[in-house]
Amino acid sequence: MKKFFGLLAALCLLLASVTALAADGTPEILTGINGQIFEFSSGVGAWGTELTFQENGLFTGVFHDSEMGETGEGYPDGSVYGCSFHGQLSDLKQADEYTWTAALSLEPDEGQAPEAIEDGIRYVTTAPYGLEKATSVTLFVPGTPVERLPEGFLPWSHLQDIAPDAKEIPYYAIWSAEDEAGFISSGETVAPQKITGAIENGSYVLTVRLDAEEAGEWQADEMAQDASVVKLAESHTADGCFIARYEPTGDGEVSVHLRRIHHQVCAELHSFDLRVKDGMVQEVTGGSYTAAPDESEQDPWLSGEWLEKDTQFITLSAAHRDEGGWNVEFTSPLTHGAWVLRATAYYDCEEGAFVYADGVRYDLLPSGEMKETESAKDLWGRLTLIDSPEDGLHLDWYDMDTMNGETVCFEKSVLPAYTYTGEDPIEGAVADWLASDELASRYLTVPGSAAIPCPILHRTEKLDDTHVQVYGTFWILNYVQRGNLLYAISGGEDPAVLTLEQADGAWRVTALEEAGDGEDYTADIQRFAQGDPDLESRYFAAADLDAPENQAIRTRYIRAYVEANQLNITAYQDFGWDPIPLQ
Repeated sequence: MKKFFGLLAALCLLLASVTALAADGTPEILTGINGQIFEFSSGVGAWGTELTFQENGLFTGVFHDSEMGETGEGYPDGSVYGCSFHGQLSDLKQADEYTWTAALSLEPDEGQAPEAIEDGIRYVTTAPYGLEKATSVTLFVPGTPVERLPEGFLPWSHLQDIAPDAKEIPYYAIWSAEDEAGFISSGETVAPQKITGAIENGSYVLTVRLDAEEAGEWQADEMAQDASVVKLAESHTADGCFIARYEPTGDGEVSVHLRRIHHQVCAELHSFDLRVKDGMVQEVTGGSYTAAPDESEQDPWLSGEWLEKDTQFITLSAAHRDEGGWNVEFTSPLTHGAWVLRATAYYDCEEGAFVYADGVRYDLLPSGEMKETESAKDLWGRLTLIDSPEDGLHLDWYDMDTMNGETVCFEKSVLPAYTYTGEDPIEGAVADWLASDELASRYLTVPGSAAIPCPILHRTEKLDDTHVQVYGTFWILNYVQRGNLLYAISGGEDPAVLTLEQADGAWRVTALEEAGDGEDYTADIQRFAQGDPDLESRYFAAADLDAPENQAIRTRYIRAYVEANQLNITAYQDFGWDPIPLQ
């Protein structure tokens, strides 16, 4: 684990003489090494032991030694020896201005298997090289003359790499005489821990250093996973820290949690696993950290989804806010008042979800314009994120007035399938064929949507008593219901010539010759027209569905569909356009 230390001047730490105690009574050497990373290594990277110091002489450590040539059955890629551990320096005494002595205690971290094979490598847990025998160590401060160092330390000093002519060391150093091992501070530091935990008189106390620039507030769970093991005895803020204390109520294992709440949701979650025995917290067996992802890296893909039986919502919009979160807008189906729910969404770290609040109720007028009305009650919901982008985000909607998480169920709004109800049998055969699932699925469909055709017929030619050809531009449009609107979600045109056959008194489409794309589009239409300028003109004119004559055909088909199914639909609408009334 080789580290490059750079120029001597860049790495020199404070060279002032060390006093015995800092202002708070802590031995000043501990203040100096707090946050420092120490390394014992040869410098070639194959092995190394690393210590990271915290407050009051506490430290964590790791040792690794890679032996890639040491192979065997099941581990052809070599062996790795190593361990993780923790410990503390205590009983510190200052020998002179450069030197301190300290007792050292060390324990291996729990959960390390003696030996395991993974991915072709054998992992063996061993004692930490360099601290296998140590019960005490000697510490040297920056500025210690090289001549004052133990002779056995010099091979580990790396001064030949840093400053061959140095008369003083530019770093803190630790010497274990029992192991003849020297650790030197790398110049790297770790930030002081924001959250620390300690067992005090059988209770577990968590302390969070508050940052004035950090948004939100800290909270401790009122109840742990099992209140019969520990309880939250107190939580308060004092001297720039948030403090939570859990007292034992019985024996067992339990997890406790701290959360930073921002925008009414969990922005940061810390969990700590405790073991309680004989009515006292004996040890911390583990912990975890979860945070909401960086919103700038999130691009939520929202869509209308079936949430559960008899429930549907449709997305109107979702836009990221510069100040954080997303502005989102949903509608419920007509059967539940066609609510449009507008709120701000935030990503919740624990739920893996968006949470939003302060919804406002809107009514949809027959014209399709939205009129804001007084909110009947505050709305609160959770958007659960699904990993697969095809599934989008699912919405669980809760009425918080009930205070029990009861789901407010919205009935599923399913549009009936289209069936032609006019009197022209050939037109009807074409329309029903266009509305079939096979053709509608060429374009976007969602559960509950319906395909309503708009065939613009240019000419019908009889081939014989049982066959005809229909020249036309055949539009297929898929709709969903939004209140009293039919909202077009997809669709397209297909200039073509259809062949129909009559059998058993009914007509059916038996052949399709459609225009191609690009240059073929124009060429094929001209081929269909066979030199007839009027027919050619009709084909090109039918490409504009908003033209009055084409819009009239579309409206006629939609009106017939609405009347036949007795739907409370007053208009239809395309994305970005005003609604078109049916009357």
